[in-house]
Amino acid sequence: MRGGDACVAPSAGMTGGCYNIPPGSHPPPTGLSAMLDTPHSRHHGKSIASLILEVAMIVVGVFLGLAAEQWREGRHEHEVALASLRNFRTEIITNQAQITGVRSYHQGLARNLQKFTEESGSHTLQRFLKDVQFQGMRTVDLEHTAWDLALATQALSYMKPDMAYAISRLYTRQQGFQNLENSFMQSAFTPNTFADTSNTVGLTISMMAYMGDVNLQEPGLLKAYAVMVPKLDSALGDHARAHVARVASSGGTK
Repeated sequence: MRGGDACVAPSAGMTGGCYNIPPGSHPPPTGLSAMLDTPHSRHHGKSIASLILEVAMIVVGVFLGLAAEQWREGRHEHEVALASLRNFRTEIITNQAQITGVRSYHQGLARNLQKFTEESGSHTLQRFLKDVQFQGMRTVDLEHTAWDLALATQALSYMKPDMAYAISRLYTRQQGFQNLENSFMQSAFTPNTFADTSNTVGLTISMMAYMGDVNLQEPGLLKAYAVMVPKLDSALGDHARAHVARVASSGGTK
């Protein structure tokens, strides 16, 4: 562009005048162009881009934070469920051993009670103790700490539904047997149980009825325990494999 003078007419907010334009230069903005040609307008486009970038970074940060929190929760639930399954397995094996330890005595006691009631003659306490070979009822105090802890930590909700159902059903059955034992012991043995040492027929009949129930329920519990232990082993294996997969997907972070 050739140099020369350029004159601008007065307008709103602008004063008129003539300007000398050097060769190769562009005339200064005039009118509305001069009003819009400000530092703010020149950086407006850049500000929008920066704002979009900041929003995107915030969204990504929130997403990563939620993903990390979800991963931590999943890991916590896995650890709680795994610990609970191990506790159940240990406790069930312990209860299984307790019942197994009294089965022979309970079977023999039921037979001796039946034989004692069928015998003629007096049924004194002395004869009862001798013929029945009574050495107490040998009730079992079945452990349920694993169940109580699982309820407190909500561990059952972190397991597969079928496993949680099977465990709940087993412990309900176990509690029913425990209630049977407790009820009989509280009602049959009082300070007056052996007040009349000359006749133990009533006590013998009560014990026979109770032992009949015991000798039905104990084998059932043992069978249920035998079924549950392999299920727990399988569940523990599933959780171990899931943990390995989770660690691998997270880049080896345990």
